[in-house]
Amino acid sequence: MCAKACTKLILIILNVVFVIVGIAVLAVGLFAKFDPNGLANLISKIPSDVVADRDVLDIPSLISSASLALIIGGAFFLIIGFLGCCGAWKEVSCFLIIYMLILVLLIIMEFAFVVVMFVAEDKVKGHLLKFLTETLHKGYVGGTGPTTTSKFALTKDATTLAWDMAQFSLECCGANDYKDYKDVKAWDHTLPYKNATGVYNGTKTVKLPYSCCKVKDTSVIPKQLDKLEFVDVAGCTEKATAGTFHDKGCYEAVKDKLTIYFEISACVGIGIALLEIFGLVCACILYNALKKNQGYEQQK
Repeated sequence: MCAKACTKLILIILNVVFVIVGIAVLAVGLFAKFDPNGLANLISKIPSDVVADRDVLDIPSLISSASLALIIGGAFFLIIGFLGCCGAWKEVSCFLIIYMLILVLLIIMEFAFVVVMFVAEDKVKGHLLKFLTETLHKGYVGGTGPTTTSKFALTKDATTLAWDMAQFSLECCGANDYKDYKDVKAWDHTLPYKNATGVYNGTKTVKLPYSCCKVKDTSVIPKQLDKLEFVDVAGCTEKATAGTFHDKGCYEAVKDKLTIYFEISACVGIGIALLEIFGLVCACILYNALKKNQGYEQQK
C-alpha cells in the first residue's frame, strides 16, 4: 500500500508539472504564431522577387510550422497532464491506459523531433547565407534615421526594417560583413541626418547604414529611439572606421543563435522525454497495483 501511495503521489506531482509545461509551451506557440511584430511576419512581407530561394527554404512557413508544433505539443501536455492526474487521483484504469498510450506516442515523436532538428539545422544553415545575401542586395533601400519630426525613426519598408532590427539586436553588419554594402543595388547609399545643432538637414552619402553602427545602449531599440546614442556615427556611416561598426556578419550571428536554439531545443526535448518515460513507468506500476487490488476484491 505504501508503494502504491508513493507512486500515486509522484504521478500526480509529475502530471501537475506536465500541465504547467503544457500551458507554457502553448503560450509560446500562440505568441510566435500570432505576434504581429514577429520574425515570420516581418519576413513574409518581403516581396517574392527579392527572395528567389523562398521555394527552397520558406523561412516564414518554417517558423509557422514550428509555432504550430509548439501549440499542438502544449495541447498534448495539457491532455496527458489531465488524464494522468485524474487517472492517479481517482484510480481510473481506462484513463491510465489512454495516458500510457499517449506517452508512448509522444516519446517516439520527441526522439524523432530531436533527429529532425539536427537534420533541419544543416538545411537551414545551408540556405541561410544565400537568403541573407539576396534580401540585402535586392531589398535593402535604407531610410532609417532622423526625420523632420523625430530624432530617429525606423523605415516602413519591410525588408529594410527586418535588416535594421537584425543588425541592431544581433550587433552585426551585412550578410558576410560590412563590405557587403558595396554591392547593395537597391539603396542609393544616402541617409537622412541632422547637423550638430540638431536640425534636420536632408540626406548625405554614406558607406554604411545606422543599424551597422555600435550604440551605447541597445535597450532603447525599438521603443525609445529618441534616446539612441552611437559610439561614433560619422566614423561609422561615412568612413567605416574600425571599432565604430559591428565587425561580425549577420550570417555568423544568426548561425550562432540558431545553433544555441537547436541545442537547447534538443536538450529540452530529451529531458521532457526522460520525464515522460519516468511517468510511463509510474503509470505502469500504479496500473498493475490497481489490477491486483481488483483481483483480490473479486476473490473475496
